Amino acid sequence: MRRFLIRSIHILLPLTLLFAAVTTRVIEPRFLEQFKVLWFDQLNVRFPRQYDPNSGVRIVDIDDESLRRLG
Repeated sequence: MRRFLIRSIHILLPLTLLFAAVTTRVIEPRFLEQFKVLWFDQLNVRFPRQYDPNSGVRIVDIDDESLRRLG
């Protein structure tokens, strides 16, 4: 009986973890989404991408002062 329990733990534990991971991924609770966003922000602060002027992507920030000054 003891041998059966030890063998079944080697199978049941990974299956249980896999089931929990898949269920969490499918349900995707709000706190997990918030954690992913915060983690992504922290990675961008700590390891920002190098500026490449040839990338073709531009970010334009238009504020009220610029509109007043430039029209």
